[in-house]
Amino acid sequence: MWLNEESTYVKTIIASEYKVLQVFNTSFDELRVITETIVSQGTKGFVTKLHNEQNGYTVTIAYRIQKDGTILSSYHGDLNNEYIITKLY
Repeated sequence: MWLNEESTYVKTIIASEYKVLQVFNTSFDELRVITETIVSQGTKGFVTKLHNEQNGYTVTIAYRIQKDGTILSSYHGDLNNEYIITKLY
């Protein structure tokens, strides 16, 4: 489970030692789960697409693993920004 201090959502990344299997975001405030679709993967990161049907929000998110154990997430689409997410559990 991963946190971005600027979001109320908790990001869950399920992975084996070989690849990312699933990514989803849970909001306990809004009682919602939004699943990301995995588009591509490499040795240092992966790319997903997220579409929120409730508000039409669509982004492509590139995740890059950092040396300090955090992940840099770069959003492109309806939001264009970068966030560092940190491991909660």
